[in-house]
Amino acid sequence: MALAIADRVRETTTTTGTGTIALAGAVTNFETFTANLSNADTTYYAIVDNTNNAFEVGLGTFTSSGTTLARTTIIASSNSNSVVSLGVGTKDVFITLPATKVVYKDASGNVSVDGDVTVSDGTNDFDVASHDGTNGLKLGGTIVTSSAAELNILDGKSFVDEDGMDSNSATGIPSQQSVKAYVDAQVTAQDLDVASDSGTIDIDLDSESLTIAGGTGLASSATSTTVTLAVDAAQTGITSLLATDIKIGEDDQTKIDFETANEIHFFADNVSVVSLTNANSGDAVLTVPTADKNFTIAGTDGSSGVTALDIDMALAGKATFSGDVVVTGDLTVTGDDIVMGTNTSGHIMVADGTNFNPVAVSGDVTIASNGAVTIAGTSVETSMIAADAITEAKIADDAVESEHINDNVISGQTDLASGLEGTDELLVSDAGTIKKMDMTVVKAYMTSEGFVTDDPTALAIALG
Repeated sequence: MALAIADRVRETTTTTGTGTIALAGAVTNFETFTANLSNADTTYYAIVDNTNNAFEVGLGTFTSSGTTLARTTIIASSNSNSVVSLGVGTKDVFITLPATKVVYKDASGNVSVDGDVTVSDGTNDFDVASHDGTNGLKLGGTIVTSSAAELNILDGKSFVDEDGMDSNSATGIPSQQSVKAYVDAQVTAQDLDVASDSGTIDIDLDSESLTIAGGTGLASSATSTTVTLAVDAAQTGITSLLATDIKIGEDDQTKIDFETANEIHFFADNVSVVSLTNANSGDAVLTVPTADKNFTIAGTDGSSGVTALDIDMALAGKATFSGDVVVTGDLTVTGDDIVMGTNTSGHIMVADGTNFNPVAVSGDVTIASNGAVTIAGTSVETSMIAADAITEAKIADDAVESEHINDNVISGQTDLASGLEGTDELLVSDAGTIKKMDMTVVKAYMTSEGFVTDDPTALAIALG
């Protein structure tokens, strides 16, 4: 039955010991337990034994038959809060409200209840008047911030335990276990299909994971919920990179630009410094786009910086090399001059076995800056002229005067006083051309003319 409390209920008893109390009737101007309690109801009681100076407060259970009150739970007593053994004499027994069971406000106006609060008749409300986000209804010390409408969302709902969600109810609320079992079953039944350029795969969502792997020149990493694909700084596997408009560089100012068809432009600080084109049907044309700007090839010789080649566009492409120029083929100069650091008038280029160097002409020959060569008059000797070196064709007409021929070629020779032979030779002028003949020709001529060979006069005439 229920706990019942009533006002002004008081009876006497002569029960002794620690057992159930037999109620003996109401005290004047009070009511009996029977008039306020039903059988098996519980109530808070107090026993006062003035004769033996004892008391006891507790929770008792009323029995209407026999009109007794069992001492069910002792709350406080003169026996150290344990059941009191009642002595002989008359004691008062009455319904009371123990201090530990009273709900009251503390000094701050707060009420503390260490048990349940039940609104039992169904017609009254449990109203929390204050609800400002700090004060109001708390559960476990935490303020309930939901509104009544939000809490009433559960009205008409019921909790169900269905692993397969078979009822498909619009009002049923599944348990955590049901949700987990249902989701696990759905995930187990599902695959993630992935298609790539070279194949397809499927991932079993409940037992497998999708791996995003890098490749040649590409690395993958994962942090938290993010997968990052990064291109390696050093690329060794790229074999082709083709596009109609592609630029390669550190930024849009310094780059190699392939934007113009069939041309490659090199930019530095947004200036096109060099261009490569195929302008002459197969010839590679290297162009300096900015007017009057030089094309320079520079480097380092050991630890020293050098400008190996400087082509001056302002001077029609004049090329200046800082070192030697080695030509393995022929060198053709289409201009008029070869300009050297040493360019002394009257010098000629002479090979020394390794290089050509300008040297001065010395000895019996001199050369002027206009190319005229002079040989000293007494410098040509007979030993300098090789046998048969000077032929008729090499001597111009009138180049040698008669007196020089007589003095040097005839008179200057050794006399032949006797012993003339047929094989001896003579010089003759044949219609202005000097020719040689031996004595047999003279003999034949004299014979043909009727001269006798031993006629000295005839011989003299023949020889002139």
